[in-house]
Amino acid sequence: MTLALGRNVVVPQSYAFDSTGFLNVARTVLQVRNSSATNEHPFRIHLFGVDSFEGAISSMLSRAFDKNRPFVSSLLPELHNPE
Repeated sequence: MTLALGRNVVVPQSYAFDSTGFLNVARTVLQVRNSSATNEHPFRIHLFGVDSFEGAISSMLSRAFDKNRPFVSSLLPELHNPE
């Protein structure tokens, strides 16, 4: 409904970068847009206090082995196995 009303869907960075479900939905939405909507950006990533996508990715990956706030990747579960 949000997209139908011409608004953006705000997506937390962990879902935007690591959720298979979101990535599939985003791919579908972007594929079905007609040519008149190519300049529209239906998704806005909430970067949680960083200024760039690179900073957001770096922040998430640096927590992969953080014992207090670990980042657990659903797309790359082998990330947590140091071997």
